[in-house]
Amino acid sequence: MTIWTCAACGIEHPDTAQPPAVCAICSDERQYVPAAGQRWTTHAELAAAGHRIHVEQVETDLLGLTTEPELAIGQRGLLLRTPGGNLLWEPPGHLDTDTVEQLRGFGGVDVIAASHPTWSARQSPTATPSAACRSWWPPPTGPGSAAPTPPSGSGPAPTPCCPA
Repeated sequence: MTIWTCAACGIEHPDTAQPPAVCAICSDERQYVPAAGQRWTTHAELAAAGHRIHVEQVETDLLGLTTEPELAIGQRGLLLRTPGGNLLWEPPGHLDTDTVEQLRGFGGVDVIAASHPTWSARQSPTATPSAACRSWWPPPTGPGSAAPTPPSGSGPAPTPCCPA
C-alpha cells in the first residue's frame, strides 16, 4: 500500500491502494482545496524529486528543519534540545531516513508539538497526539502497527496541536 501525502498541506493519509477522494485538512472550512484540485504525492515521489530536509543551527540548542525543495505550505520545524528532553515543534511534512538518523544523533525526539494537525503518527510511532488532535491523527497501518501510547516516565505531556 501507499502512504498518500497531500501536496497542498503535507498531511499523510492512511495506506490505501488509491489516494483518498479528499484531504481531511484541506476540506476543512478553515483550509482550502487548491484551485487546480486535490493532488497527492508519495514518499517515493518526494525522494525521486530530490526532497530532503535541511537541518541548520538557529541558535544554541535550537535547530531548524526545512524541506528543500519546498513542500506543501513550506513550514519549518524546530528541534529544541533541553536537558529534560528534546521537543520537535511543527515537524515538516516529509521526514526522510537521513533526517530521522540526524535527529537520533541530536538525542532523539521526546515530545512533538504542532499548531495544527499536519503531522502524522507514521513519522514517529511512539508519538502521542493530544486528546484534541486524536480525531485528526491518522491511525498507524501495516505489520506490527499499534495505536500511539503515552510516553512513559516523567517527561512532558503532549502539547495540544489543534482546536478543541
